[in-house]
Amino acid sequence: MESFRKAVREKTKRNRNRSLVSILDELKTYVRGWFGYFSIGLSKSRREELNGWMRRRIRQYIFKQWKTPRNRARQLIKLCPEFLKPHPEYIPDEWRSSCYKAAYNRSYWTVSGYSVVRYGLSNKVLKDLGMYFIPENVEKWFETAEYRPVRSVV
Repeated sequence: MESFRKAVREKTKRNRNRSLVSILDELKTYVRGWFGYFSIGLSKSRREELNGWMRRRIRQYIFKQWKTPRNRARQLIKLCPEFLKPHPEYIPDEWRSSCYKAAYNRSYWTVSGYSVVRYGLSNKVLKDLGMYFIPENVEKWFETAEYRPVRSVV
């Protein structure tokens, strides 16, 4: 388990200067291989815990790429979810102030757990960017594993 986290930390280091798409592709390859081998021994809650931790690492990486506090606030304001807007052009004051609070915080890990970042960079947004989600894909593997024909070795 710790080797998995260490490898993901290496791939999502904030100073790697690589595009998000290439990081997500590299991470997808590693995660699929690792979970293909080790997922049988992991409980569902442990898989979901690791998946949540990986999402937070990706949010941290994206937040770091926005560089300046002004740009971070601008990007977060643009990501305001539709269910908070009474009409499309309006951004609620609570959302705007939360964006500024997050933008001027210095700890990337802390900010990646803020609700404004979690709603702005939601699972749907991360999936659209190309992130690989563990629980839904592992469940598919388990469903198909039952029906594989077993060949005996003679």
